[in-house]
Amino acid sequence: MTDLRFSFKDVDIYPQHFEFYEPGQWLDDVCINLAYRFMEGEIAGVDGEKCLLLDPTVVSFIRLQLDDQDEFDDLATSLRLEKCRWIFLPISDSQSFSSSGSHWSLLIWNYSQNVFYHADSCGSSNLSSAKSLVKKISKFTPNR
Repeated sequence: MTDLRFSFKDVDIYPQHFEFYEPGQWLDDVCINLAYRFMEGEIAGVDGEKCLLLDPTVVSFIRLQLDDQDEFDDLATSLRLEKCRWIFLPISDSQSFSSSGSHWSLLIWNYSQNVFYHADSCGSSNLSSAKSLVKKISKFTPNR
C-alpha cells in the first residue's frame, strides 16, 4: 500500500481506511485496532487489573490458524496473558483469511477465572465464531 496518512503505535492508516468511518459503512480490523490503541492508555489498569485488548488479526490467527500447543504457549508468553485479568477479543464472522466477513462481536475473557462473555449487537449472529474461538482457547488452556 502507498500513501500512508498516519501511524499510531502499531496501526498504519491509509486513504482507503477513511471510507470506513462514513455513515452506513462497516468497520474493518484496522478501525477496531486503531480504537483499541487509543483506549489502551485509558483502561489498561482499570481498578489495578491489567486489561489486554487483542488485535483483531491476532484473534483471527488464533481462531482460524493456530493448531499447535507450542505456538499457543509462545503467543501466551509474548502477550503476558498470565498478567491479565481481562482480555478483549474482537471476533469477525469470517470463516477464512481470504474472506472479509460481515459482522464483528466481542468476546471478553476473564483470564483469572477462565470465564467468557460474548457481546453481539445482533444477538447470537456471531455465536458460532465465538464458540469456535472459546473451543480453540480451551484446547490450549485445559488446566485453567
